[in-house]
Amino acid sequence: MKQNAENGQFRDNDLSLYDLWVTVRKRKFTILIVVLASLALALAYTALAQKVYRVSNTLVLNQTDDFITKGEIAAAVKELDRFRVVHGERTARLLGMPVEELGAIKRIKALEIKGTNLVQVDIDTIEGRSGVALMDALPSFLQTGSNSAEKLKMRRALLEKNRDDLKAIIDNPTKGLGLSSNTVVYVPSIDLYALREKYNNLTMIIDMMKQGRVITLASQTESPGAPYKPKRAFTVLMALWAGCFLGVFAAFFVEWSSGARRTRLSG
Repeated sequence: MKQNAENGQFRDNDLSLYDLWVTVRKRKFTILIVVLASLALALAYTALAQKVYRVSNTLVLNQTDDFITKGEIAAAVKELDRFRVVHGERTARLLGMPVEELGAIKRIKALEIKGTNLVQVDIDTIEGRSGVALMDALPSFLQTGSNSAEKLKMRRALLEKNRDDLKAIIDNPTKGLGLSSNTVVYVPSIDLYALREKYNNLTMIIDMMKQGRVITLASQTESPGAPYKPKRAFTVLMALWAGCFLGVFAAFFVEWSSGARRTRLSG
């Protein structure tokens, strides 16, 4: 407050930092009570709130060409997240999981990793083992039970046809030329070594499809330790910040109420 030069009185409407400090010191117990109450509420929330665990792993696309894109895999995972909510029992059968375990899943999230053939998958669950079971079942589901499975099936049929055609050419390069069996022909355009290499590559890809190894997990899925939510440290820090703010507000409100009451009594 500042002193009036004419009458030597203090003007109540002029506040200084010193006045604020005096009020805070005077009402420190009010501030402390509010802060402690905020902390107690935060600790009670973290103790009583449902704990959510996060299971994370990475899907790897093992393919020589992009007949399945990362976007399609991410979309299939997101579709699975929507489908499990509406058709829980059917989804559990497709995944080979008990319905109870699938019911523990809260959310499935997929994120494409740019510049790689990887898709990051995060599963939020109230039971860590359910998240691990779902993560381990994802590669097989994506190759047999999702929309991507039909595309894989068509791709495999095409590769098998190409492989059979290559095998026929390798076995008899001059077939279809209408030559007699004892004719010696030199065909420089046919590189049998390159054809055999291509044949072996096709065979390897087809075998990988048969064994369900087009989509695999980058590593063994680990069971989560600490809960992902609620975040205890973050909640406590926010409670401290909010408690200090509300405590100071309560202190000034109480001080203002006391001043107003004194004014009415003196008047």
